[in-house]
Amino acid sequence: MKDKIKIGLKGFVFGVANIIPGVSGGTIALTMGIYEDLISSISNIRKDFKKSMSLLVPFLVGAVLSILLLSKVINFCLDKYPNPTILLFLGIILGGIPLIGSNIKGKKIKVSYILLFLLTFGLVMGLSFLNGGGNASLNNLGLGSGLLLFLVGCVAAASMVMPGISGSFVLMLLGYYHPIIKTIDSLTTFSRT
Repeated sequence: MKDKIKIGLKGFVFGVANIIPGVSGGTIALTMGIYEDLISSISNIRKDFKKSMSLLVPFLVGAVLSILLLSKVINFCLDKYPNPTILLFLGIILGGIPLIGSNIKGKKIKVSYILLFLLTFGLVMGLSFLNGGGNASLNNLGLGSGLLLFLVGCVAAASMVMPGISGSFVLMLLGYYHPIIKTIDSLTTFSRT
């Protein structure tokens, strides 16, 4: 039981990282030492279902709980204090640079690493021009916009588990971050009818 709580707490931290633009959930999972186990559990879910689920269920419960709880806070901050909130996200990104730098220190930097960095940087910059960084709307979804939302979700989901890439930041570049945060926030808003 103690292990399940520990895994759930790691999932909670993973969820927090995934909802904050610029923070990579995959990197956080790697730092917490659970990344390899997660990938292995997902890859082997058919072979060893029980073992995989014993890791994935508490992890996902923690992650979903943190996303549901934190979405209210972030939605409030983006509505009431948009510029300071964006600057906070930027500060978190810039504050993480020394940690990344300390992991690179002493390692030989190859030309292929620099090219990969430039390619990834160019891809992220290209994403920002797809929607002009505007805000998409989730109201009145038709077939075309529903398909686009599905594709955006696939890109964001893939980037949320890849170390070094922030899924929330990708959503922000595509203009879907704020509408999705509002939608998640509305899931936890209860009203009397």
